[in-house]
Amino acid sequence: MDLDVRTLIWVNVVVAFAISALTYSFWSSQPTIRGLRGWSVGMALCGLGWLTVGLRSASPSPFMIIAPGALIAAGFTVVWLSIRRFNEARFSVHRVILPLAIFGAIFAIAWLGGADNQVRLTLLSLFVAVVTLLSGWELLKADRAERLRGRWLTAITFFILSATMMARAALSLRSVLATPGVHEPSGGLALFVGTICLVAITLGFLMMSNERLRDRYARLALTDELTELPNRRSFLEQGTRLGQRARKGGVPASLLMMDLDHFSSVNERFGHAGGDQALTEFTDLLRQSVRPADLLCRYGGEEFCALLIGAPIEEAARAAERIRASVANHVIDFGSQKLTITVSIGVASLSERGLAATIQSADEALYQAKARGRNAIAIAAHDDPSERAVTRRMAM
Repeated sequence: MDLDVRTLIWVNVVVAFAISALTYSFWSSQPTIRGLRGWSVGMALCGLGWLTVGLRSASPSPFMIIAPGALIAAGFTVVWLSIRRFNEARFSVHRVILPLAIFGAIFAIAWLGGADNQVRLTLLSLFVAVVTLLSGWELLKADRAERLRGRWLTAITFFILSATMMARAALSLRSVLATPGVHEPSGGLALFVGTICLVAITLGFLMMSNERLRDRYARLALTDELTELPNRRSFLEQGTRLGQRARKGGVPASLLMMDLDHFSSVNERFGHAGGDQALTEFTDLLRQSVRPADLLCRYGGEEFCALLIGAPIEEAARAAERIRASVANHVIDFGSQKLTITVSIGVASLSERGLAATIQSADEALYQAKARGRNAIAIAAHDDPSERAVTRRMAM
């Protein structure tokens, strides 16, 4: 298949700059997606490289000989770096400079040694093949940590592009060794496949970015941003399912409703920054005081709750006391000032009437703990053997 190489070079110029503009536009609207800006820069560099090839005369200057390969190599290296950034890797300048320095040195030596265009094309094709292979591997390497359907499409296309560049390098080298100076006709096909691959890779990259945004918005809709705990909506959905499963299986379960005492005074004394720090440190203490499988929630403001599947009321009361004691004994460092907080907790066993009824019972017990002095736990009346709430209080 013999395709017009010069026409395909100009097609690549248009495609590369169009991709660069598209990804930059997407990044401008979603700057939190890492890698998009780098992808835009990489495609712009590739576009400039192909543009210099298209503008090159029959007797090019040394700059016009070296510049196209250097720009294209830099472009694909930045694309590889953008994949690493998308995978949340840290920016490493040496990962860009080192491969470009190696390629530049080899390319310059070949040019100074009188290598013709086919040899230089072989070197460039090999370099692009290696970088695109690394880009595909970077995508698959992060698939376990973050499942994105677009990863496989993009990675496979990178591998196809890498194989195409390797084949082009092999055919060019064979042509040079067999008949020096003879043009290798597969260049047009390689450019054509490369153009299709660039478009497919970009679509895959944008698909991954869109999936990440969708997952992020879904988490934000169900997660409290400050404490990173499930919010009330998420808790009610998950808690209802877990509660129904526990009742069907005859497994005991209990609910803790927790409220930080006099929290408005914390905001008044230390500002919202102090209040936020108190909430996050309370969340850490809460996580340390319960089992990993227990469902925690920021129910609203300074109110939290926990659903303990497999915990009868006695065990839940002991967990509540652990939480209360750890919070009362904890000192929060806020600059040069020290801050202490306490928590009141209501405890109730999972009701046959469902999660909503259990929350109401635990909330009533919480109000009893508040009314009897705060920094206390109270058990819902129907769960207490003596038919009344038992409240224990410790001095701060």
